[in-house]
Amino acid sequence: MKSSLLKKIKDSVIGEEEKIDIDGVDLDSGTIIIEETDPSEIVSTGAVLREGFDHETDIFFKGYTGTVFVLDLNPFFEAIGTTSTSRIGESLVTFTDNILTRELEGVGSFKNYSNEQFFFRLNKDDAEGWVMA
Repeated sequence: MKSSLLKKIKDSVIGEEEKIDIDGVDLDSGTIIIEETDPSEIVSTGAVLREGFDHETDIFFKGYTGTVFVLDLNPFFEAIGTTSTSRIGESLVTFTDNILTRELEGVGSFKNYSNEQFFFRLNKDDAEGWVMA
């Protein structure tokens, strides 16, 4: 299924005759190597995920404890030669939002940040969370 989806994306973006040549991207095998660099922007979990009052105890909380996973869509945008503001980019953001909404219902929460990254947390211990993520 993965390679079929990538082939459809590749064919719709560049056509069947052209070849994409981007370092770290192999659309035929479905492999994208993500460069590990320092973040260009630091975002606090409290600002991204949740803050407010616990209605049962009236205690103010900010953010969650535990592991926060980040799904960065920028390598996908780069691989298909688009941005988050293009039509296909907006479709990818909507697709990701729909999958996370469905998959995390009752087991976690997520937040879309700048239509480029999704931060999500699972109501599991870190070991189970890594497997689910």
